[in-house]
Amino acid sequence: MLGMRPRRPKLRSSRALHPAAIVAICLAGAIVLTVIAGNLLKLWLDDKTYQKFTEGETQAPALDGDYQANARKINAYPFTMGDKIESVIGTPAVSVMLNESNGKLCYSSEVAAYLGLEQTADVELLGAVSELSAYVNYISGIFHPQAFSQTTPDLLYT
Repeated sequence: MLGMRPRRPKLRSSRALHPAAIVAICLAGAIVLTVIAGNLLKLWLDDKTYQKFTEGETQAPALDGDYQANARKINAYPFTMGDKIESVIGTPAVSVMLNESNGKLCYSSEVAAYLGLEQTADVELLGAVSELSAYVNYISGIFHPQAFSQTTPDLLYT
């Protein structure tokens, strides 16, 4: 029996990983997988779908019938540009008409001239408002919208 190996199997050392190492490997794998999936989703999806996945559904808050804006309630004295300033001295608030119901502006300005709008030539906007602001603390404007009376293709779907 010389030269023969013993038939008994050798005891191999079983070196198992520590449980903390297994958890660390799983955690690192999950982080790497999440980063790769996030980058791929960012490349493949459009902005709205990506935002829906990352932030969830966003809905506008439901309004309870009567919505009130945060604005001061002011009783303003009506004022037309070009009138005498003496009529509004001592009033805390003035409401200025900016255009007439037919669309003609109650003032003249470089922007209105550039846009070709009908305007009142004898009242300059900047001069009238700066003079009015010297005597009145609060100035508001009344503007009559003209878009509803126009029939252009731009306004059909707004």
